[in-house]
Amino acid sequence: MKYCLSFAEGSDSQVAKGSISSVIELNRGVSEVFGQLQDVQLISSFLPLLSELKEIELLKSYEAVLEDRVGPFKLRADLSIAINIDHDSLKFGVEARGEDRQVRSAIRISAEMSFTTNTENQTVLTVTGTYEISGKVATLGASVIKGKATKLTHEFENQVRNYFKS
Repeated sequence: MKYCLSFAEGSDSQVAKGSISSVIELNRGVSEVFGQLQDVQLISSFLPLLSELKEIELLKSYEAVLEDRVGPFKLRADLSIAINIDHDSLKFGVEARGEDRQVRSAIRISAEMSFTTNTENQTVLTVTGTYEISGKVATLGASVIKGKATKLTHEFENQVRNYFKS
């Protein structure tokens, strides 16, 4: 399995934002990986900051809680999550938005997972995304937020790789 990870970042005084990109090669067929990763409960288990996942509409709409300590702040944001699955192009789109009213910070996360096959018949899972955090938490700066995004991305990659180990 191979993967690569890259980040871009930026911030102003009250907004921290950035992007992620990750490529993971898995020794499984694309239809198997695409099918199994439609399990939203499974995906949420790969993201340790998420809890209390609640299905609103199967494979379309969910709610969850994002919890983490960011510097001196304990973040607890209620998220609304919208999912779009395109079976023809083998892609998932995810949009999550929420707010922590205690620390007055808003969160927006967009991600896309695409599934292709390489010349060795492995599934290539490409994850791209952006995040934006505003309010008090953002005042800590883009580097702290980027560090959290890096750690979360690595954890997700490791969980996916471990799940599909042959």
